[in-house]
Amino acid sequence: MQPAIYQSSLLQDRLDLFTCLEDELEQAQAALLRRDLKGLEVHTARQRELCLALQRPFSDPALDTQEDTAPSEHRATLLAELDKVAVRIRYLNRVHAALLARAGRSLAILERVLASAAVTYTSGAEGVSVKK
Repeated sequence: MQPAIYQSSLLQDRLDLFTCLEDELEQAQAALLRRDLKGLEVHTARQRELCLALQRPFSDPALDTQEDTAPSEHRATLLAELDKVAVRIRYLNRVHAALLARAGRSLAILERVLASAAVTYTSGAEGVSVKK
């Protein structure tokens, strides 16, 4: 009898969660590139939910006493798919981190430009009068 961690149903559940996480990462990256803050927040919240679901124990005590009826080839296929999705998620995380770093650098540049322009425009605005 296989340990519950290798039960096909649990592996399939994990694969589904990882696939959803992969999709949410892709959508969050698209939102970041579109500068869609609301969309980015939605996809980030969904990623958080999926990560919490993935942190739950990887076994079901009810399945410990059941025999897995799925062939071992099916389990091997599921494990291979899990590995493939995990590699893709690691790649997407690196891309997402790079995009966030780039956005942070862009904001820092804009902040410096605004800070330097603020000194120029505020001192000149004091002596300006508007005639009606």
